[in-house]
Amino acid sequence: MKATVLPHSRLLLLSLVLLLSLLLSFSAPVTGSALPTVVGEVLAELGCGWYLFNFGLADTFPRVKFILSSDNDFIMQVTDIQCPGDRFEIIDDGVPIYMTAPLSSSVAKNCTEKINSPSVAFEMPDRYSTLFSYIPAGNHNITIRVVESPYTCGVAAIRFDENYAGNDPRAKFGHRNSGHVNR
Repeated sequence: MKATVLPHSRLLLLSLVLLLSLLLSFSAPVTGSALPTVVGEVLAELGCGWYLFNFGLADTFPRVKFILSSDNDFIMQVTDIQCPGDRFEIIDDGVPIYMTAPLSSSVAKNCTEKINSPSVAFEMPDRYSTLFSYIPAGNHNITIRVVESPYTCGVAAIRFDENYAGNDPRAKFGHRNSGHVNR
């Protein structure tokens, strides 16, 4: 059997295609969603926008942990996106601290109208479970537990921002802090 030798340009092109497909396979979200999501330990920063993450069934933990440190109190926001009906517990250093707000039982739990923007979903607390809360200064290791989910998987988002009056969404949308779970 005689080996076929590819010209250098074809070999280079084939190598690039294989490398690109390999990279895409590692970055593809678990849910098949077209939205880019994070996995593993995320060194989160204040003011860097929404971090999207995938999750599974109720009473499971998404494969993501948010690590951050701040010398000042800061704001944390969490929202379900895409299909409504999911709810989350926020855990800091192993201690449950908050839960996203419960939804009315009349909320349709279906995916007929997906909202892919966390900013838009956060503005719809009657449809998507959301949370706005102040977090004290210090070192934080934030994990999330899925409390309710009528689906087998989904996407949610979390963000951390500096605490100053101009970025307080409660002024526009009303305070949605569901309260301390345990502090």
